[in-house]
Amino acid sequence: MHGLPENTCYVGVSFYRESPYANTDMQSSLAQVFGAGEGLVLKGQKAIVDKKLDSKAHLDAQGAEQLLRQAIALYTSQHHQPPRRVVLHKTSRFWPDELAGFKKGLGEISFYDFLTLETLHTRFMRVGKEPPLRGTGIILGDRNYLLFTMGYVPFFRLYPGHRIPRPLEIVEHHGQSPAQEVCREILALTKLNWNSCAFGSSLPITIRFARHVGKILTEMPAGVRPQTKYKFYM
Repeated sequence: MHGLPENTCYVGVSFYRESPYANTDMQSSLAQVFGAGEGLVLKGQKAIVDKKLDSKAHLDAQGAEQLLRQAIALYTSQHHQPPRRVVLHKTSRFWPDELAGFKKGLGEISFYDFLTLETLHTRFMRVGKEPPLRGTGIILGDRNYLLFTMGYVPFFRLYPGHRIPRPLEIVEHHGQSPAQEVCREILALTKLNWNSCAFGSSLPITIRFARHVGKILTEMPAGVRPQTKYKFYM
């Protein structure tokens, strides 16, 4: 897609239960989306949930390292060269061991951006009759940003959505890229769902596809290795 840097591997991490009918352990599912390639799918190791902390799923250091190494290996096999940079999107915060595992999984790759995305329930307004502009970014603090992935589109002269748009909040950012660059990439990735006629979605395809794949893997019998190409999940 125009505007996304070359040789960058975009990874989305989501979690799902093996069976929707039983209180089983959780495992991670991962959908990997390229700027100019096909989405690839990986099934990761079991996740950890500590209700005393945040009740969200996380990976231990070994699971995080293995998952990212496999993602980079898939990218390399498809593009015949390793990525220069890795961007990872997740919906839970990075535990220290988890972050260390992801960094170790980078191997010799020096450039990376690991981000935690959450949907903010706080409303923001702007002067006038229309909602905030799609693409509006607000820096709340050091490595803490807001991004309106839904909002008023001047080209259409309308807001193609329902209710008051809620911004995404980047609550954690580990990496070297400036806020403007990582937010521009998130906005571009909201337009990569080619299975929809929508102008854009509220979530980048990294997170949206990972969640979608997780719902399908929930129904997969034990011991079956999932297909790696996203076309099998459409």
